[in-house]
Amino acid sequence: MGNAEIVDIVADPGEERRALWRRLLRYGVPIGMIVLITAGLVASTLYTNAMNRKDVLGFSRDFIDVLNQQVNSELRAHLQPARLAAGNLSAALPDEPWSAAGRETFERIALDILRRTPQLASAYFATPEGQFLMVRRNPEGSADTKRIERTAEGPAVTWLRRDRSWSVVGEESDPEDRYDPRARGWYQDAIANPGVRWSDVYTFFTDRTPGITVSSAVDRNGQTGIAVVGVDIFLNSLSDILAALEARARGTLAIVSADGQVIAFHQPEKVLVETESGLRSRTVRELGLPALAEAFDRMRVEGADHAVVEIDDTRYIFGAASLRDAVSRDWWLLLLAPEETYLGFVTANGRRGLIVSGVVVGLAIILAVFLGYQGMASDRIARETKTLRRTFTTYRQLLADLAGASHLSDPADERDLRRAGEILARAEAARRVSFWRIDRDRGLVCLDAFETDSRGHVAGIVLESADCPALLEEVRAGAMIDVADTASDPRTAAIHSTYFQAVGTGAVYSVPILMADRALGAIWIEDPDAKRAITVNHNLTRSVANMLSTRLQSVAAAERRNGSVAHARPSGPPPRPSALPDGAARQSMSLLEKRAALQQAGGKAPAASTSVFPGATVLYLKLLNDRALVARSAEQADAAIIRKVVAAFEEAANRNEIPYVKFLTDQILAIDGFGEQGEGAAERLVDVALDVRERLTAVFLSAGQGPQFAMGIDSGPVFGAVVGAEDQVFNVWGEAVRVAKQLAETTEPGSIQVSETSYERLRESCIFRRRGAFYFEPIGEMATFSLRGRV
Repeated sequence: MGNAEIVDIVADPGEERRALWRRLLRYGVPIGMIVLITAGLVASTLYTNAMNRKDVLGFSRDFIDVLNQQVNSELRAHLQPARLAAGNLSAALPDEPWSAAGRETFERIALDILRRTPQLASAYFATPEGQFLMVRRNPEGSADTKRIERTAEGPAVTWLRRDRSWSVVGEESDPEDRYDPRARGWYQDAIANPGVRWSDVYTFFTDRTPGITVSSAVDRNGQTGIAVVGVDIFLNSLSDILAALEARARGTLAIVSADGQVIAFHQPEKVLVETESGLRSRTVRELGLPALAEAFDRMRVEGADHAVVEIDDTRYIFGAASLRDAVSRDWWLLLLAPEETYLGFVTANGRRGLIVSGVVVGLAIILAVFLGYQGMASDRIARETKTLRRTFTTYRQLLADLAGASHLSDPADERDLRRAGEILARAEAARRVSFWRIDRDRGLVCLDAFETDSRGHVAGIVLESADCPALLEEVRAGAMIDVADTASDPRTAAIHSTYFQAVGTGAVYSVPILMADRALGAIWIEDPDAKRAITVNHNLTRSVANMLSTRLQSVAAAERRNGSVAHARPSGPPPRPSALPDGAARQSMSLLEKRAALQQAGGKAPAASTSVFPGATVLYLKLLNDRALVARSAEQADAAIIRKVVAAFEEAANRNEIPYVKFLTDQILAIDGFGEQGEGAAERLVDVALDVRERLTAVFLSAGQGPQFAMGIDSGPVFGAVVGAEDQVFNVWGEAVRVAKQLAETTEPGSIQVSETSYERLRESCIFRRRGAFYFEPIGEMATFSLRGRV
């Protein structure tokens, strides 16, 4: 049957529908109102912001048009004198321009024009014969006159120099001057085209400023081109005009030609650039303003003269206005300003509006939350009342079921004990419930364990005293034990891998079974679910524990009568622990027999070359992490961990008088039990291992790392001989060395793994935990033990 076909026959469909409508009215209406209020406020704020933005952008367009008109007016006022000067000079020339009267008239009028018009650089005229007369502004603040007269001998160039009072102070000739006006662009353009002609922008050589030339051909009595009049005008004052407008524009202003050449800029020093061929005007891209260059390129491609452009995640207001009406050339006035410059107050007002809207929404949310909280409190009380009613009903049923277990105190009855476990598992919502009895010799013995998932019962599990000393001590003390993680809690970590992990238990709560303040056992609630539990305070579990105390007291009394408790230990070697299975015992005997044969064979070897030491014990330490060895400890920043490791091992070996210690890269080997020193060799190496483990663990922890080492111990025959040609050393090898190495390489970090042969020597003086049976080359399967400490 699929999940869609499962029907809860207990639930009332009508009640569920009513509950659904209650939730919708209680929570849906306030939430819906909040959503509507928030949506209205946000929509209003966004609409107002959009309208303000639209108005500001329209204002920016009007502002650019106003700037365009002002700049056009400034340009006309700036350039008109050049046009008028060219017209006046052209009209003043007589029919014979190069006559003495013509030259005198032109020079007088030109000097007067330059004195009254500071933006003009020079005025001149030229005839078709190559005669040339120019009045040019000089650095003294007045003007000089240049005359080129062409004769049969060649051109004669004469300069008249004037001082600040415009008086002639000298005359000089320049025989090297080969200037021919007829070859110049202004002359040829005026001859070829009627009317006033404007040249391209170029840099005046002497003044090193940008400028243009206005030229016009002179016609008389039907004759065309009897002379050409030209006037040069400075353009640097246009940059001063833009600089004055910059504060009002709050952006970047520039006048550029259609091909991107800068005519004027609000920073005049950036108009010209020095090149190998001389001064020239910069291009828009050479101004160092990528946003202005990109906006200009977009205008040339897309044709828009007003736009909002986004460049490098920044929005700009861009405007371009043509200046053709003022200069008869394809010049453009450009304005580029960050959008925030014009929309700053709009953004601020929008932010204030959002804050006010947020306050309104916040108040509405508080009101809705309050109403919702009241509804939730009512629902919670109703649910708790219903849950308590069901809980009381279930609890009464559990008490009735438990009352039916009348033989729970009878040691011979197993049915009621199992029934009690099932009742407690239901009451505690536990995955597993187990009953334990304290056995003086063995430790803890499981009377019964019930697992909820499988509905199965298990009994007879024994937890040895040596395996869980801390846990057994608290159980014997009659303490309530609450362990959230059996793997990390020190009381249960020792048996986590051998018991709790095997049965799948992660948390355990222990309730003691007491008789006259003496602990007889415990009830373990394993993996309880506190949210689903019926008896949160474990009252029912405590009641069962009181009922079981009589049962366990009877068991203890019966054992005392049978003499099975507190008997004296017989003389002689102790029996093998019950944790070691018969198969492992047989494998151990075969290992001991094999090593006995090896001892007999080695004893016959020549003593002069190789010695056999049958009673040796080998301690092998393996360092696990190469990088960890070069780290620095917190106490001594200049001391690498490897130095502390070696020092700790040397001190422990010297203190216990270990005769053989060898350091091999990331491995340390210690051997004791040579000759007559075999007695007590294993105990001495155990002391070394425990001391080294404690010190190395502290060293690695001080460096912020977990234990990066492992140790193995094996007892058996080894071989030794003096090797080396010049520097002779005593070298030891053999099966015990290889087994100890494998034990160190196969155990967990920070632990000491002991072979079965070493365990036989140490079991009376040390505490072990059996790990299991493992296969070792070349001796086969062998039981191993984890060394916990000394007795």
